Amino acid sequence: MGLEGSAVISLMNAIVPLYISIALGYSLSKLKVVTYKTHYAGIVTFCFKITLPALFFRLVATNNPYALNLQLIGADTLSKVIVLLVLSLGCYWRPTAQGVAWVYAYFNLATFSNTVLVGIPLVTALYPGTEKDLTALIVMQALLWFPVCIFILELYKVLQEKNPGKENEERELQLGGVIVELNSLKDGSLTHPQSLSSSRSGDETRRISNFDQGQKDSEGTDHEGPRPAASNSVSISVDATEKGHHQGDSEIHRVESGPYSSKDTVHPVADSSLPESPVDGCKLSRLRVVKRILGKVAVNFLWSPIVWASLFGFAYALLNIKFNQGKPLPAILKTSVALLANCTLGMAMFMLGMHMAAHKNLLPGGIYKVLWGTVVRFFISPAVMALASLIAGLRGRMFRFAVLQAMIPQAISSFIFACNYHIHEDTFSTAVWFQTLIFFPFAIALYSVLELGA
Repeated sequence: MGLEGSAVISLMNAIVPLYISIALGYSLSKLKVVTYKTHYAGIVTFCFKITLPALFFRLVATNNPYALNLQLIGADTLSKVIVLLVLSLGCYWRPTAQGVAWVYAYFNLATFSNTVLVGIPLVTALYPGTEKDLTALIVMQALLWFPVCIFILELYKVLQEKNPGKENEERELQLGGVIVELNSLKDGSLTHPQSLSSSRSGDETRRISNFDQGQKDSEGTDHEGPRPAASNSVSISVDATEKGHHQGDSEIHRVESGPYSSKDTVHPVADSSLPESPVDGCKLSRLRVVKRILGKVAVNFLWSPIVWASLFGFAYALLNIKFNQGKPLPAILKTSVALLANCTLGMAMFMLGMHMAAHKNLLPGGIYKVLWGTVVRFFISPAVMALASLIAGLRGRMFRFAVLQAMIPQAISSFIFACNYHIHEDTFSTAVWFQTLIFFPFAIALYSVLELGA
């Protein structure tokens, strides 16, 4: 069974308005009716915190959670877990903000599709009677996987705040695996016995990567007062178990003895507060850092309106089906939610047009990212879904349906998330409009292959 003329018209009716909104945002930005600097951030915030939660609430609350296709949901969940695990291995040993950002980017490119706007008109026309199955995937995406994305993005945000960039003046001095931070180690700062407390923040913080650099900094200094008759040496005492929590955790002590030497020497001094094994101290310190990061991520996660909107929608759906025979939302609530939810797609596309207008070309991410994102969406995603579907036991028509829906173009919500957290905005803005523009021939080709192999 192929696409009928009415199905093609229905698909065009869903897609063309997207590009009208994009063109409107692009044109008004170029004409300076709206400006990127003045209006863009406000629209992003309104979409992310107001209209998108309303849309998710409506999607979840108006469906029957007791009638979900559990086998299809299992296959979809398994495909997403496979992708997420593979991506997570890449930044497991050295988790950084940049690594987490790419995990989010590829996870979205490979698994999140525009099911509501594009998937329903196309897939239900090719496989009639699958509306409820698509609805089940939409509900799980809003209820489970978008909160997972929020968690990843909040982790990125915390890591970004902890280490805002590579372009800093900090260097690292490692003694026995323990990083010692030296603060305000300037020329002449070691002329008299003193103790300097380390600090993790501030523009003046420097980390010394090797001893020679620290020695060079102290050479040629015009010291005040008489030079000591002893050779200069610097001893470092590090409380690894409390490092970074209290002032004075990492200290530099000036020890003077012997005639003046042209080079200072640095040697670690034993401290009774140090654990017997430096490795144990490092592990304990790292554990505290991880706990602190995860605690902050959890707090930010729980403040997300998207998370609560999905949970409230799910709770309402459960109670409504069980105690109210699945009646529609009350008129006032239904209208209020609809007023906000219906704004989401149009505002997101308008925002995308403004984003395009702020760049010199229509592919701000570059042709390589565009092509790679297309390969991930149209080839890798269906392949992973096919593997997961076979493992979950899907066969026949349902297997073909599951594979085809996996190559629906990029979800618009991925772009909204990216804009709110300022993470790979160029990649997702291009993915949304470009994939939606060219996906139709790929979808028909995949459908034909699947049907021939049936």
